[in-house]
Amino acid sequence: MDVKYAYYNTSKGYKVTGGTAAQFLKADGSLDNNAYVNRSGDLMSGTLTFNHTANSTIRKDLSTVTAATGFSRDILQLAGSNGVVDTVAWFGAVEADGTVKMSYGYFGATTYNATKALLWTSDQRVGIGLNGSSLPLDGYRLHVSGNSYTSGNIGVAGTINSTAGELQVQRQGVNRIRTGSAFTLISGDGTSGIVYLRPQGDSVSAGQVVINANNTQFVDAYNLLFGSQTAAGSAIFHTNLSNTTHGYGVWLGQNLQFNGTDFTQPRGSLSSWGLTVNNHKNFSFNYGSATGTNGDIPALTEVVKINNTGRITTLNDGTSADWISAYNTGFLYRGILGPTIDLNSITSTGWWVQTGNANATSANNYPAGLAGQLRVYYTSTHIVQEYTTYANNNDVYRRYCFSGTWYPWTKDWDSNDFSAANINNWNTAFNWGNHANAGYLSNAVLSNYYTKSESLNAFVGKNGVETISDTKTFTHSPVIPAGTLETHAVNIKQLNTKANGQENAIAVGFSSGNIPTSDGNAFPYMYHSSGLYVALATQSYVQTNFLSTPNGTSVIISGTNLNNYLKTGFYRGVGLTNAPLNNNGWWYVIIEAHDGTWVKQTATSFGSSNTSNITYQRTMSGGSWSDWAQIWTTQDFNIGSIQQWNYMAQYGLQLNSDFTVNTGSGLAISDNYLNSAESGIVDIHQKRLLATKRNEYYSYGSEYNGFGGLNFHTELGHFGMGREANGGDKLTVEGSVKASENFKSEDENPDTMFIPNGRTASLKDEIVNDQSDPKDYAVRLDPHEYEFSSSNLSIDDRNRLIHVIGEQIKMVVNFKEIYPKQQIVIYNFDNGGGTMGVDVYGKRIYNISPGCFLRLYVTKSRRIIAEQEQNCKFIW
Repeated sequence: MDVKYAYYNTSKGYKVTGGTAAQFLKADGSLDNNAYVNRSGDLMSGTLTFNHTANSTIRKDLSTVTAATGFSRDILQLAGSNGVVDTVAWFGAVEADGTVKMSYGYFGATTYNATKALLWTSDQRVGIGLNGSSLPLDGYRLHVSGNSYTSGNIGVAGTINSTAGELQVQRQGVNRIRTGSAFTLISGDGTSGIVYLRPQGDSVSAGQVVINANNTQFVDAYNLLFGSQTAAGSAIFHTNLSNTTHGYGVWLGQNLQFNGTDFTQPRGSLSSWGLTVNNHKNFSFNYGSATGTNGDIPALTEVVKINNTGRITTLNDGTSADWISAYNTGFLYRGILGPTIDLNSITSTGWWVQTGNANATSANNYPAGLAGQLRVYYTSTHIVQEYTTYANNNDVYRRYCFSGTWYPWTKDWDSNDFSAANINNWNTAFNWGNHANAGYLSNAVLSNYYTKSESLNAFVGKNGVETISDTKTFTHSPVIPAGTLETHAVNIKQLNTKANGQENAIAVGFSSGNIPTSDGNAFPYMYHSSGLYVALATQSYVQTNFLSTPNGTSVIISGTNLNNYLKTGFYRGVGLTNAPLNNNGWWYVIIEAHDGTWVKQTATSFGSSNTSNITYQRTMSGGSWSDWAQIWTTQDFNIGSIQQWNYMAQYGLQLNSDFTVNTGSGLAISDNYLNSAESGIVDIHQKRLLATKRNEYYSYGSEYNGFGGLNFHTELGHFGMGREANGGDKLTVEGSVKASENFKSEDENPDTMFIPNGRTASLKDEIVNDQSDPKDYAVRLDPHEYEFSSSNLSIDDRNRLIHVIGEQIKMVVNFKEIYPKQQIVIYNFDNGGGTMGVDVYGKRIYNISPGCFLRLYVTKSRRIIAEQEQNCKFIW
């Protein structure tokens, strides 16, 4: 039946012949054999597929909620016989008007407040592994709680930031990059690890920094450190040319670079400077003038150089040795003198300042109690000090030191002490007479002198006509000028040529002058009336032409100066000036004169105040007296003495001459015979010093120009064998020393041994002297061994090898102190099968299992390394 456009109602429904309850009757009359899911509580047995249309969606509709409420709604659940094990869900809130506010969606959890595999928020932040109600941190699109792993690349357009703790980048569990609050580390791995910094890309090595266990490099193709220099600026580079121009080493350059062959100047308009440290130039500063062309090779000049001994050499101003010499000898300001400094201790050249009067004390050897300035002038033999006060008088004092003795201060006289007028007065007074050797007269002496008025009345004047009253007796002959009037007295000179005493003279005539004789002499004479000339022996003539022997004796000249006696004659006297040995006793003196400048004096001693019969002689040559020389006689030696001297000259020892006439050994008593300033016995064949003093050394067997033998330094009191002595060792030896037995120290302690610095080292720790056999001592390794006598054992032992053996119960060993590089082995033989505690500084670091031992090693920084615990047992 075909019914169109009509509706049929039935209370029972329709039934299809042969149909089943699982079939549906479709509108076209056909049957639908498919199974469909109920809206609630049904179970799907197959795959549900959505088509591509926009409305193919599974929706959780909360718009019908009529009261504000929070929600946690599961969309998908994974369930098993053990219940729900995973969900896909949302957590949020619904307002009364049906507005939904989502806090987050998640999956990988069974409840909203459990740890979630993945969580996302309404503002597109994602969290992985967050627990409870935690949300991703603000400002981050992805928040991962815990470790994350990716097998592919990670691209980042923003920043990688560690918000807490350190930022670490690892490879296979090993840190490669690690940063903290105050550091950044880039690490390799293991002893062969290398770190490369490549500025031009991962595969380009030019200009890279290479950091490994052995060295660090930062170079480009031209050995330039810090990159190529294309304009004037600084660069550090390394040259590889072993020559004096470049030198194999490091350079720091300004407007200077190295192209692998030579230096170039990037900017030719500027000068170049170079600082280098290398094997050819040492440490030097170099300068090159501007070449005028960019890239040209400049000519470098070494302006300053420092060699391996610290000597500084400059291009124009000398070396540091010159500066030190100038400093040591220059007159430099040395500082302020303290209140306790003794001026005797200031001996080096320079000047000092004393700022306080109270500090300038005589106890500190100041010349005056005034502040001032001290100047010191030092030489190898003398020290001169000059002190100028700061007071208004500005006085200057001087003193000097010689051979360690300071001589008194003397003051310089200046205008404070006298004026120009004083000097003029002194000059005027001095010019009145030669006062160079003037002294002073006491009052007693002056009482014997007269004033001018007294002298005029009591004495005859030198000038003018005066009348002398009464008779005057002269004890000595007055000097009378030649008489010119009949009433005048005459002098002897006028009478030398006249005589009035010839017997039987018939007539006497007088004439002045001497009459010449045929032999060239002349003599005073008397004219006889017979016409003959009679020679007169006048006093003047006799004294001039004949020796004076008053009463047949020599002339007494006591108290006079022998230097003034130049005429031939015989003299005697006591208290003679310039007598032999300045002896004031009696002397016989014989004088033989050639003329007034060539004279011989012979003096023979006699009298009770002298040793008799010793004769001396001297001569005047050209007006200068020689020293007195003693004339030796048989009082001083005899014929036997002369024979002994002849024998000594033939067979005795002579200075600087070979005295080995029998053996020919070539020995001589030398005084600089070998020209090495030696004095003593030398071997002139070998040119060695047998036993000599040479400068500050006593040398035995050394070469004349070396120290090959035994040399004793007289100032240090030390020996040098084969070399010079030094200030620190009693004996220093060039070469090895062999002893038939051994050397002994001061205390002869057998538990010590000599070490190269001259001291003795104790054999009490790892190494000991085994004296079990008194005839055969042996140095052996000595590990220290400790055994428990109770349950607790404390150890403070610096020995490098320590063994601890425990056989008690509940044992604890405490190391109160540990020392670098110790090896400690601890054995636990606990009788009760318990562990043994190991403490360091009272803190437990390990428990050793029973029947086991533990080996510890203490590093240089006192960290402790424990090897794997091992089993152990007694086998004997």
